Amino acid sequence: TVQQVAQEAVAVLFVEEIVRRQIDRAESEVRATGLVTEALAEAGDENFVVLPKFAPWANVLAPSDKLFVIFPSNRGGVNLQTIPVSADSRTAKQSLPESWLETKPTGCSFVHTGRFLAAFDSVDDAIAAVRSM
Repeated sequence: TVQQVAQEAVAVLFVEEIVRRQIDRAESEVRATGLVTEALAEAGDENFVVLPKFAPWANVLAPSDKLFVIFPSNRGGVNLQTIPVSADSRTAKQSLPESWLETKPTGCSFVHTGRFLAAFDSVDDAIAAVRSM
């Protein structure tokens, strides 16, 4: 019947949209992995990686020898975050210094009490803070 054909057409459109979104997400993940992998290569011997923009980084950086990642914050400035021991862990390879909770480094406006995240005014401030540890 016409009603069945219409229902099937709607179902096909629905499935096409689901598949299109899955493909878009997969392509986005590939682009993000490329961006993070490139930044990791550029980090050289440093114990941190600087990302030019936010991208999901845990799957690439957790297995690396890097301890920290710096990336632009959506609130302005940049974030310095610890890298976990594995992509599915919350245990940091190295926590931010406890002293930062009371005496923040230059350009730092926030340090999470869990010592896994700090907000900085600039990439240069975040890099200087990491290098001072």
